[in-house]
Amino acid sequence: MEVQGQPWGGWPVDITSRWCPCNYCYAFGVCVHVVYALKATDHVDNSGRNILVNRSKRKRGDGASGGRPLSVGTALTF
Repeated sequence: MEVQGQPWGGWPVDITSRWCPCNYCYAFGVCVHVVYALKATDHVDNSGRNILVNRSKRKRGDGASGGRPLSVGTALTF
């Protein structure tokens, strides 16, 4: 069952487009074969940084930062 539908020589991974013809990659857009191939070839981007790390800033939603509200009720004041 684990090898059903797999090619005998392994999955042919396209590193430039980060694509693999396995069913998991079709469903989710990335698979362990692509991640392993990128890690094994140790690809870096133009500035010399590893491409497997997401360095984008986290975007917050509509100002809801969470935590304690600024105007608390009488039950929380002393």
